[in-house]
Amino acid sequence: MLRIAQSNRLERLAEEFIAHVAVPCANPLAPIVCVVSDPRISRWLSLRTVDRLGVCANIDFPLPAGFVWSLLRRTLPQMPSRSSYEPDVLRWRLLTHLDALQSEPGFEGVNAYLASGRVEMAYELCEQVAKTFDRYLVDRPDWIRAWEAGRETHWQAHLWRALREQDSMHWVSALEAFFDSLEVDRGLASRLPESVSFFALSSLSATYLEFVQRLSQYTDITIYSVNPCQEYWGDIESPRRVAKHVLAE
Repeated sequence: MLRIAQSNRLERLAEEFIAHVAVPCANPLAPIVCVVSDPRISRWLSLRTVDRLGVCANIDFPLPAGFVWSLLRRTLPQMPSRSSYEPDVLRWRLLTHLDALQSEPGFEGVNAYLASGRVEMAYELCEQVAKTFDRYLVDRPDWIRAWEAGRETHWQAHLWRALREQDSMHWVSALEAFFDSLEVDRGLASRLPESVSFFALSSLSATYLEFVQRLSQYTDITIYSVNPCQEYWGDIESPRRVAKHVLAE
């Protein structure tokens, strides 16, 4: 089940979360999970909980990426403790593959760039590409699937396919395997938290939102959202757009 709690004041959202925490769980030893975007939010919320209940214990406050990865590891035994596609790891893998692929078609521009400067330029390039690939996995999963299907021939696609041959378990493929496993074996849902709260996240990518929506089919999800408006934002249109609708009629 997916529920959204909205308020224009963070304090009111905190009171709703604290009321949720005060209700005993089916398993009293299981930690309460509250996903936050910043450790400072978790600290503030912990102090509010202590003020209200006198104690704040057995509550996990993971960041979004860490929360998703922990769920994947609960249900997929092949998941490593750390992804080889994290930017800090990926830049070193890219450095190796880049050196091996420089003679391939499509890398002419990359070779010209690297030949024109310092030795450390290859490392700096791989560092930026690692960060870019990390964003692609979250914001452009359709590009990742297209590259893996061989529908693109540019140098980034070649580089990505070389990475995947070495390790196929990245963010996109892991999410697909995660929900496929839950669909095949409903008993795996017992490994999920009884409920999950998302507190005061300023934004979530489309991939995260899809993940939350699909996860709500297996466990209770509550999103505590700061919203300064009582109306649905999608229904709010500018005067210019309203005028266009009137003229179209």
